[in-house]
Amino acid sequence: MQRPSILLLAAADLAAVAAVVALVATGSVGPLSLTPEQAHLNLLGWASVAAIWLAHARLPVLIENRAATIAQAVLSGGAALGFPGAIAIAEAGDGRALTALTLVWIAGAVLFLARLMRLALGQRAPAAA
Repeated sequence: MQRPSILLLAAADLAAVAAVVALVATGSVGPLSLTPEQAHLNLLGWASVAAIWLAHARLPVLIENRAATIAQAVLSGGAALGFPGAIAIAEAGDGRALTALTLVWIAGAVLFLARLMRLALGQRAPAAA
C-alpha cells in the first residue's frame, strides 16, 4: 500500500477517535447531547476520508499528481480532524470555526469530484515532480 493511502486512512481513524474523545471530555457520552447535525458532520468527516483512502488504494493513478493528493489530504483530512474541536466550540456558542471547517470540507469534496471526473473523462494530469 502506498504512503498517501495509509496517511488518509490514518486521518480517517484519527478523526473517529478524536470525535469519541471529544464526547468523553465534554461529558456528552452519558446522555448524548450532540445535535443530529453535529453527529452527522463527524460521521461525514471520517467516512469521507475513508472513502477517499479507498479510492486512492484502488486507483493508484490518483497518486500520480502529488500536489493534488497533498491538497486532498489537507482539505479533507484537516476538516475531518477539526470537526470534533469545532463542534465543541460551537456548543460553547461560537459556530464560526464549524462553519469554516464545513467550507473546507466542501472544498475537499469538490476537489475529489473534479479529480474523479478528470479520470472518468480520460484526462490524466501529468505527475508532479
